[in-house]
Amino acid sequence: FPCTTLFRSEAGDAAAQFAARLAAALGDYRSHSEDFGDLACTLFDLQPLVALDAFLSKPNPKRHLGFRARFIARHGSVVQCAQEEALLQWVSADPQNRAPVIAREIDIFEKKKADTFGLDDASSEVELSPLASRLLALAPDKAPVLQGFNRHFHPSYWSGSLAQTLAPYQALSEKLANHADPVVAAWAQEALEVMRQRIEHDREMHIREEQSFE
Repeated sequence: FPCTTLFRSEAGDAAAQFAARLAAALGDYRSHSEDFGDLACTLFDLQPLVALDAFLSKPNPKRHLGFRARFIARHGSVVQCAQEEALLQWVSADPQNRAPVIAREIDIFEKKKADTFGLDDASSEVELSPLASRLLALAPDKAPVLQGFNRHFHPSYWSGSLAQTLAPYQALSEKLANHADPVVAAWAQEALEVMRQRIEHDREMHIREEQSFE
């Protein structure tokens, strides 16, 4: 029967079986996951709790870059195809273990226009996303959630310079370095230093590559 039948609210068991099979297929890394991004997004949209259980409830030792990395280049964060309330409902059942998992998968910043008349990115302020903020509030221990956010500071791919790619995360960390919670502030300060070192290393590598062609 049509695949969309699996995603109707009354088709929970069938959707769970389908999600488990898809998760197993993607987990062995023999299939091209980018080809299934639209399907995964639909599953997270219409059967979010089923999808979260299938893809994220069990650790996968092969998933060094996280579930997000399988789809991010073409589809963005497929986990966020689910409604925010559904994600938080899933996390609230076991916040200590689940909040860090979701922290690795979601977009952690958003840009808001500053109180200026500018229309370019220079006039935008970077803030922690509402979902990321709510995850921190749910977690009994903020440290593992913040460590989950760290995954975003180590992109597996980027276009242009690494400095440009990490710029919004640097802006976010600079802002959070003054956070009232010392745990958050210390994490942000450490993240800034790690990003600065990585950007400097990337620049040095780029210079050496250019010199090798001279």
